Amino acid sequence: MFFFKKEHKIHDLLMKHMDAVIECYVQFSDSLDKVLDFVSEDEVFALCVSVSKAEARADNIRHEIIKALLGGALLPESRREILILIDEVDKIANEAEEIIKQLMLQRISLEEPYKSNIMKINELTKNQLYILRDTMDGMLSNLWNAFQSAEKLIEVDTIESDIDRIEEDTLRVLFKSDMELVQKMQLKVFISDFAKISDIAEDVSDVLEMIMVMRKV
Repeated sequence: MFFFKKEHKIHDLLMKHMDAVIECYVQFSDSLDKVLDFVSEDEVFALCVSVSKAEARADNIRHEIIKALLGGALLPESRREILILIDEVDKIANEAEEIIKQLMLQRISLEEPYKSNIMKINELTKNQLYILRDTMDGMLSNLWNAFQSAEKLIEVDTIESDIDRIEEDTLRVLFKSDMELVQKMQLKVFISDFAKISDIAEDVSDVLEMIMVMRKV
């Protein structure tokens, strides 16, 4: 049972989009150490530009998908499912770009334990994205096999809960610290925005589950 039957072009574009979003996130996460340490203004700016270009590549592929759908690819219900899916996936790249821009503009720096906890969240979020990629590829290639491996999506939700706990613990330590209130609020926004990417990944997981349920016979 194939999701798109003969529409292999859409499958390829969707995976290309997902890979571009993951590449954007990887560039973002690999830049974190340097951005948080603010090694130099020029280098941080270059890193931000690199992430923005990666986000733009993902967005261009998203427009390719929309153009293919407008050209009549897929049945109307499938088009709706795909639009919902790519919109959610694209939010990951958008959020990564926005966070790194704010880090640069506000010159946010993190000490321990905040930096270590952000890095933990970062690694867990990357795991979520790779699970989503594998599940999406399986679903688009063979919907029946995706039904068999749908429990992988439960892991995405479990990781999101783990990230929520790290976020809460980090904020608890933050607000018990002697830091100035204005700085606490600045870091709170950054930490919560960073953890939000995991929430978006969970939303993508929910969309994939919805598609599977709607197509299960």
